[in-house]
Amino acid sequence: MKQKKYLVLLGAMLALVACGGPGVSSSSQSQGGSNCGEYTPYVCPEDFGYASLSERERKSTYETYLSVMPTTLNYTKTMQAENASHIANFVDGLVEHDRFGNLVPCLATNTGTPNADFTEWQFELDSSKNSVWVDSTGKEYGKVTPEDFKSILKIVLHASTASESAYLPLLIIQGAEEYVEATRLWYQTYKDTAASAKYTFVGRDLRKILGYVPTNEEIDQILAFEKVGVVTTDTTITYKLTNSADYFPTMLTYLPFLPLNEKYYNEIGAVNFGAAKNILFNGAYLLEEREDSRMVYTKNNTYWDADNVKTTKVIYKRLGENLPKDFARTEYEAGKIDGFTLNSFDTVGWDKYVKGVDCAGTILDPHHELTYSSENLNVDSSFMFYLNLNRPTSNPSKLTSIKSTDIANANKAIKYSYFRDAIYDSLDLNMYNARNGQDVFEQQQTQINTYIPKNFVSDNNGKDYFDYLLDAYQSKHNVTREEAEANLNPGIVVQKSLDETVAQLQAAVAQLAIDEPTISYPITIEYASFYGDTDQQTFDSLFIEATNERLNGCIIDENYYYPNEENMDLRVCNANEVKVKIVPNTKILSTQNYLTVSATFDYTLFISGWGPDYGDPMTYAHTVVQGGDLADYMGITENATHFSAETQALFDTYGQMVEEANAIVSSTSAAKQERFKKFAEAEIFMLEEMAIMKPLYQSGQGFSCSISNFIPYRSPRSGYGLSSSKLKGMEILTAPLKGCERQRLRAEWDRQKAEQDI
Repeated sequence: MKQKKYLVLLGAMLALVACGGPGVSSSSQSQGGSNCGEYTPYVCPEDFGYASLSERERKSTYETYLSVMPTTLNYTKTMQAENASHIANFVDGLVEHDRFGNLVPCLATNTGTPNADFTEWQFELDSSKNSVWVDSTGKEYGKVTPEDFKSILKIVLHASTASESAYLPLLIIQGAEEYVEATRLWYQTYKDTAASAKYTFVGRDLRKILGYVPTNEEIDQILAFEKVGVVTTDTTITYKLTNSADYFPTMLTYLPFLPLNEKYYNEIGAVNFGAAKNILFNGAYLLEEREDSRMVYTKNNTYWDADNVKTTKVIYKRLGENLPKDFARTEYEAGKIDGFTLNSFDTVGWDKYVKGVDCAGTILDPHHELTYSSENLNVDSSFMFYLNLNRPTSNPSKLTSIKSTDIANANKAIKYSYFRDAIYDSLDLNMYNARNGQDVFEQQQTQINTYIPKNFVSDNNGKDYFDYLLDAYQSKHNVTREEAEANLNPGIVVQKSLDETVAQLQAAVAQLAIDEPTISYPITIEYASFYGDTDQQTFDSLFIEATNERLNGCIIDENYYYPNEENMDLRVCNANEVKVKIVPNTKILSTQNYLTVSATFDYTLFISGWGPDYGDPMTYAHTVVQGGDLADYMGITENATHFSAETQALFDTYGQMVEEANAIVSSTSAAKQERFKKFAEAEIFMLEEMAIMKPLYQSGQGFSCSISNFIPYRSPRSGYGLSSSKLKGMEILTAPLKGCERQRLRAEWDRQKAEQDI
C-alpha cells in the first residue's frame, strides 16, 4: 500500500487530499449557472518564500474528514491504506523520507551499511534521539531497542498472525519462508498430533523448502526464529537477505519493518493489539480518541523530532454518505476545513474560484487570487479494473445482487484470457472518466495506461522507469517513440472502436462455444458499483450501459443510453443478441458494504488500487504473479485449478520473467539498467498478453485547482512506503495563502531540491 497495499482502495471514494496538504476534494454536481467570481488575480513579491511567512499566525489544530475510518491499528496484520496512513503517524522506523523525497535516517544513524554484494544490511540505532515507547496517555513504557525490529518480524511471519504484509519480508529475508511454513505446520496442521510425530511431519514438509529433512534440533531453531536473517546487538540490527538488493532500505519505510515492543504485545494479547488505543507510540502523535465517527491525535511530547511537529492536534470526522453537492467548498468557506480541491461540476465554486471576475479563468490559469493551479507531484496508488478469476459461489458477504449460478457461469468464461481481453477492451473509459470534470482535459488527466506510473523510480542515471516501458513497447511492436507514447502516456484514453469491440466479443463467444459448451447466455458480470452514492450510481449506470453497448452492439438500457458519434445507429437489443451483460451490485449501499465485499472477494468486476511499498519495480510486478500480493483479490492463488491451460501458461511465463528480472543485482548502473529493462518487458507482457487487469487512473497526477491554508512542501513526501502519510512538518495558517504565494513556495522547493541533486 503506499500506504498501500495500502491496499485495497475504494475506486468510487471521495478523494481527501488537497494540493499542498490534506483537505477534502469537492465532488459537487452542478448547482446551476451563476455569475463569475468577484476577485482579480493578486501579484505577490518576486522574493516571496517560506521565510516570508514567519510572522503569519499558525493554527494548532487540523480538522478534516475521512471517507473511511481505520478498522484496526494492528500493524502486524494490516496492509490497508486506511489503517497504514494513521500508523505512519504513531510509529517511527529506521528510515523515512524528507520533504524532498530523499531517503534519510529516522531512528537509525544512517540509511544502512551494506556488505559488498548487498545481501546484508546493518543499521545502528541513533542513541542521541532517545526514542521511547509511550502509551496513549504519554506514559513511558520503555526505550525502543534493536530487538523491537526483530520482534515485529517474529510476529508478522508467524502463520497464526495471518499478516497481510508478510509477503514483503518473505520476498527477501533469509529463513522467512521456513519460519512461516514451520509455524503453520506446528501450530495449525499438527497441533493435535503426538509430540514425537510432529517433528516427522514438520521435517517432511520443510524438505520442500530446504531440500533435505531437517533434524529435530533444526526444527526447534526454526520455530524459535533463530534461522531468520535478523540479527541484533545492543545497538544494531542486521538483515540477511535471500538475494542482493541495493534498494532494501526503501522497504524499511513500510509496516512489517516498523519496531514492535514484544512485551507489550504479549501483555495486551494478539486479539486486542491494535483495537481501540491498544498500541504503543514512538512517533509524532498519540491517539487521544477513537470512535466509529471521530478520531483525535495529540502531539507526542516525547517524540525525538518534536520540534518538527508544528500542529499539535488532529481531528478526523467520518464523512457521511450522499453529501450535499457543494459540501467541501461550503465546509471550507465556513472555516471547518483547511483546504479543498475544486471540481468543475460545482459550477458556483468553479465560477467564483477558477473563472474569476472576467469569466476567463481555466484549470491551468485560474483567475482568483486564492486559487492555486499545479501539476500534482505525488505518486499515488495505481487503480485498475480487474476480474476475479475465482469468485466464490457461496455468496460469503450476502451482498451480491445476482445468483450463485450466474457467478459460477461467469467464472467459466473468465478463466480464458481471450474472454477477459474482450471485457477489458470494451470498458468505456471515456464514460467512466466523465465523473472527473466537465471537459475532456479534466476527465482524462488521471488516466493511466501502465501499471507502474511515471515518476515512481529512476535508475542511477536519472532515467525514469516509465521510459523503460516505452523502450519495451517500441521494441516489441517495432514502432516509433511517438507511437509508443501515444499508447502508454498518462492522460490519454486508448481504446478500441465500438465495431472492434463487438467483433472481439463475438469471436470470444464463438471460442467459448468450443471450450465451454455448457455455458449459458447472457453471461452476467457483476460490477462492484458504490450504489449507495447517488452521484456514483448515476455515473456508473452510464458507464455500465456504454460498456454493454461496446460488448453487444446494441442498447440494453434506454434510460442510460448516451448517444455519441459511434453509437448513433444502435438499436435496442433483443433477448438473443445479449451475450454478456455487466450489471451493478445494487446492495453496496455504504462504504462498509464496499469494504465487506472487498474483504470477501465477492465481486466479479472490481476497481482497486495498489500503492508501492518500496523503491523498486518488484513492488508492483510481484502483485500479479500467481500467488502474489494481490492474488486473493484477483483469484490468482498458487496451485490454482480454475485456470484454463492457456491462462496457466501465461502466468508461468510472467512469473519466470519477473524472477529473471529480480535476479539481476543492481550493484552497478549497468546492472540496474538491465534490471529495469527486464521488469519493463515483463510489465508490457502482463498488460498485453495476460488480460489480468486494465489500468484506470492514478489520482496523484494531473493538474488541479485548490485553495488551502496549508504551507505546502513542508511534510515528508515519497512515492512509496509510509512517509507521505506523516503529518509532521505540517503547518496551517489561520488565513489562506494566495495562489501566487503557493507558486513561489513551489519554485523555492524546486530550487532547493535541485541544489541537493547537484
